[in-house]
Amino acid sequence: MEGKYKEIVRTIPNSECEFRYIELKAMAYFSEDNKTMNKLLFILDGELKIRCNGIQENKIAKKEFALVPQGCKWHGETSSGCRAIILRFKKINNLCNGRKIERLLDAYPRLVEDSFPVLEIKRVLQVFLDLLEVYMLEKNVEKSLFALKDEELFSLLYIIYPYKDLARLLFPALRKEADFKSFVKINYLKVENVSGLAELAGCSLVTLNRKFRKDQIQIIRFSLK
Repeated sequence: MEGKYKEIVRTIPNSECEFRYIELKAMAYFSEDNKTMNKLLFILDGELKIRCNGIQENKIAKKEFALVPQGCKWHGETSSGCRAIILRFKKINNLCNGRKIERLLDAYPRLVEDSFPVLEIKRVLQVFLDLLEVYMLEKNVEKSLFALKDEELFSLLYIIYPYKDLARLLFPALRKEADFKSFVKINYLKVENVSGLAELAGCSLVTLNRKFRKDQIQIIRFSLK
């Protein structure tokens, strides 16, 4: 693979986030076994075929982006070449506040995890990514600059895209990292019983009950049967 793969990493100081720039020549691939990070993939040029956990296969084309969630072992390959920027982050609440998380969950109340939702890179976001690519390729740019770019990126996403579309995209990260009390507050009236809430949260009834006890949440209308 020598000469076919280029990667530049810009770690954000004092943060659990980092930007990566990748450049793949035709018939090249790369893989990642880090299961502790969520990855937002922005395709600047070409097309990337993504395979998650050795099973599911999806494609992201030029001017599209998608989320590869935490816990997924994945690799990407291209037949025609590809350039991409990747934001890797551990927790979504490191990138946005609890109120925005609540709005995302509220905008998509019956969240059903799509197999692999893909969004179009709109013009304003494209301008941001083009400039970020310049920063990534410039060796003399201070790392502290990138500490501002993750927040700027998410601010743009909230401005440009409807909350429902953004919630679909970020659902795997939202489900795992959203504050539990906020999740219950938003969703308990939308289900008939605790089993329905457990299904919505993507966990077992035993796990949900444990979370209730841990966070000292009491909702009288629920029957714990």
